[in-house]
Amino acid sequence: MQHGIHALVVDDSEINLIVAQELLRSQSIEADLAGSGATAAEMCKLRRYDIILMDHLMPEMDGIEAAKIISSFSDTPIVAMTANEEPSARDLYMANGFAGFLQKPLDVSLLSDLMMRLIPKKRPHKGAAANARTGEGLYEEDGAAKGEPLTLPNIAQETGLDVQRSVSKLGGSEKAYLSVLKLFAHTGPGKIEALNNMLSSWNWKEFLIAVHGQKSALANIGATALSEEARVIESAVRDGKHSLVEAVFLGFYVRYMALCDKLRILYPEEALELREATEQDHARLKELLAQVMTYVDDLAHDDALATLAPVLGIHFGEPLTSGIVSLQSAISAYNYDGAAELIKRLLKGAS
Repeated sequence: MQHGIHALVVDDSEINLIVAQELLRSQSIEADLAGSGATAAEMCKLRRYDIILMDHLMPEMDGIEAAKIISSFSDTPIVAMTANEEPSARDLYMANGFAGFLQKPLDVSLLSDLMMRLIPKKRPHKGAAANARTGEGLYEEDGAAKGEPLTLPNIAQETGLDVQRSVSKLGGSEKAYLSVLKLFAHTGPGKIEALNNMLSSWNWKEFLIAVHGQKSALANIGATALSEEARVIESAVRDGKHSLVEAVFLGFYVRYMALCDKLRILYPEEALELREATEQDHARLKELLAQVMTYVDDLAHDDALATLAPVLGIHFGEPLTSGIVSLQSAISAYNYDGAAELIKRLLKGAS
């Protein structure tokens, strides 16, 4: 009996991870998710995957470097996922040992053809698990938090998004699209603020990676015009036209935030119920903050947020509780200097 196909998807964008996972689900393929190249390499040491879908531009370790590390101990075929539209992109990936190439936003038919070519002797098992282990809890029936369920025509009318095109890219899965849209609604404001902070500090390297990711994320939800603006900004950064980027970014920021405002009406933030802190919580807080500081010093964005997550639902009293929320926002926006200062103040308050 053939076993199901097990894939690993590697991307620093949550939106792109969900899109790829839903596309694989439509093919009855189980997928694990990795938010960085380093994480992907560690996961490949623990499990043998049938195929790896690897983003190119990621912070700290890009997809090409990660692919070389994985290929040093594994023969799993690695496929490049990229929004790079340059004609030379395919040659770049083939020269670096990639087994295939997929343009973002991903297309389900092209993905299926690639799977058939690279894994000809394996077919998806009809009983393949519906939920990837690392994606557990991300997918749920979407709709207005309380009230009438959202419909695609309603979303298109309220937001101006090209809903049908995006749903088609996701293999016709309305549920997959709604999951992607909800995640964008809740994470979009933080992403654009992070871009704004990078621009303000002239951090062009990180800005380029972040705007590249937003180009794909916007295309995935059907924000075609904004995705094109992100492409133009990305191209200008690559060409060193920094003054042009600074001139056009404000308009992009305003239009991006206007879309986020519309989506917040459709997907209002759910109130977080805080429990009162115990003596054990207070005792552990200082140790946890010290660990977050280590990750902030190492610019380990995802590790810092993951370490902080357990205390976000706890009420420590003021100003500690508000300070922890501010710390989460600073880390999410890649404001590491601000995060470090907040941690110092929180450590004094936790003593």
